[in-house]
Amino acid sequence: MADFVNFGVAPVLILHSWALQDFRSAGWIAVLIYTICCLLRLARFNVSSRSENDKPSSDFFVGVPSPAGAILVMLPMVVSFAISDLPLTPPAFVALHICLIGLLMISRIPTYSFKNVTIDRANAKYFLLGAAVLAAALLTYLWATLTLLSFAYISCLVWAYRASRKPQKTEG
Repeated sequence: MADFVNFGVAPVLILHSWALQDFRSAGWIAVLIYTICCLLRLARFNVSSRSENDKPSSDFFVGVPSPAGAILVMLPMVVSFAISDLPLTPPAFVALHICLIGLLMISRIPTYSFKNVTIDRANAKYFLLGAAVLAAALLTYLWATLTLLSFAYISCLVWAYRASRKPQKTEG
């Protein structure tokens, strides 16, 4: 329930109050589409995680996870805060963006699951340095850093889709 409220309701309500107040009916429809897609995504994740307990964990999720969807859905607002000279984002674009991200969450597009990533002991210091630089960038340049991270995640989505489509090499 907390994931649904945090990732499925709060981000789109913020977007609605930011850009869709004058786009009443279509704005609420976009918000509802995203919210239902997030609910379906969370339900699919819960069902699949319980039914696949005996299978080894995969390197991919099916569809965009709801926390990533919440970050991606906020992208128009984040970009507008990062670039202050940017003209106002059209409400129709924001509504379409909300629907697109909702559909990505319930899609069958493979997305990387970083739960199997391991960091070699020799590289741990570089990882910690990178984490410290990222934290400093978020504290200093919040909107620009969030914009870059969102576009980096979109790049990972494209990369994961292409990697999953390559035929697997068989040994033998």
